[in-house]
Amino acid sequence: MLIEIETYNLHILSDLMGSSSFKTGQKADAPGGATITLGNMTLKRSAGIPDTITLIVSFAGTTMTSVGIGLFTNWLYDKLSKSSVKTVRIDRREVRIEREEITHTVTEATRRYQSVQIIEETTIKEE
Repeated sequence: MLIEIETYNLHILSDLMGSSSFKTGQKADAPGGATITLGNMTLKRSAGIPDTITLIVSFAGTTMTSVGIGLFTNWLYDKLSKSSVKTVRIDRREVRIEREEITHTVTEATRRYQSVQIIEETTIKEE
């Protein structure tokens, strides 16, 4: 799942990644069995124009539980709501920084990924 964050304050990155230094491909564990991988960052370096952080989120194992997703989305909401975030997109869909909307969007995205995984695994087994 892809999460894009437009922000005026890159300090959110250290909150999300649990580190003060960053590089593309860096991984960090998050609640609910999630792993966050830092994707590309677009740094504007201009007043009034937000920087963009791209995160790739995956969950341990092939089955994501509603409890794990809930833990992850609550953690993500807490991080986003405490920072100067302008826009959040989850799988290219813009979402409001509201706990329920983030939870719903992440739940739907993980269901889509589970469906794709099941189809791929079935196809491989049949060959």
